Amino acid sequence: MMPRTSIPPKKWDILKSIVYGGLIKSITSLNIVTCAAGADATTLNILALALANLIGGLFVIGHNIIELRQDIQQPERTSTTTSTGETNNEEQTSRYYQQLGLIENFKRHAAVTVISFLLFGMVAPVTYSFSFLKSDDKDLKITAVAAASLVCIAMLAIAKAYIQKASSFYGYVKTVLYFVIPGFMASGLSYVVGDLVKKLMEKLGLFDSSSDFTLSLPGTGRIEPRWGFY
Repeated sequence: MMPRTSIPPKKWDILKSIVYGGLIKSITSLNIVTCAAGADATTLNILALALANLIGGLFVIGHNIIELRQDIQQPERTSTTTSTGETNNEEQTSRYYQQLGLIENFKRHAAVTVISFLLFGMVAPVTYSFSFLKSDDKDLKITAVAAASLVCIAMLAIAKAYIQKASSFYGYVKTVLYFVIPGFMASGLSYVVGDLVKKLMEKLGLFDSSSDFTLSLPGTGRIEPRWGFY
């Protein structure tokens, strides 16, 4: 393994921020897309739903970063810096340091985390929306989404294992499987749930936009509607 001491703290912080912002969001976006696809939503609706969730998630990730910052800024928190510029004692054991790095680089952490959150969060919905446009085959679209998400999750999991200083190849494999297996299990379950909910709604006759209805007013005959959904 390569020695870790040769890596500047700034690069560590950037890598940590990328993983923190993108890893869980990659799994979440995959689940949203597969669930909506299982419910037979249109491509436009899936894209709109995923983007709306992405925008809403910005408030959550922002709140999480601020909470981490407040945690390390508690009055009882103390830290010292060695002659080599390394932070030790309590700051290294704080949640902020473990997730993002040195508190002095907060602005860079926030910016990189948000960018990573947006980029990796858009992979699944954009892949689904713009793949196989001519055939519009849902199965092929889901396959493309699964492949793209697998690559993203695996890369970010490898980066996380590197940050955690995995000492062997088995450590990297274990970390990758720790995120990939639950992520794809949740994705498959989301697809099944979406399909079952759609069938249940159809069986109950709820939200049936194709059914005709008539309007009647006192003293008038039946009025057929002049609009409909197709």
